[in-house]
Amino acid sequence: MNKIEAGAVEVAVGGVNNIVEITPCISRVRIVLGDASLADRGLLKELGALGVVVHANIVQIVVGPEADILADELSALMKKKKQAR
Repeated sequence: MNKIEAGAVEVAVGGVNNIVEITPCISRVRIVLGDASLADRGLLKELGALGVVVHANIVQIVVGPEADILADELSALMKKKKQAR
């Protein structure tokens, strides 16, 4: 599987302002969203997610062993974008 880009995931879940919390969970990245209706499941799968589960305001993106790396990259991206304001 190709590496999923953090910036593309950020867009697919509704942007940095929609992300409340990011947590890696073994083979998944769990993202708490402000508005889960903004998450584009199809786009996440096109980006390379092995699966996408949405429950309430939480989206879990199944990515395999790179979950920790993707979560760290998303967190860094969020921090950078929020500081740029």
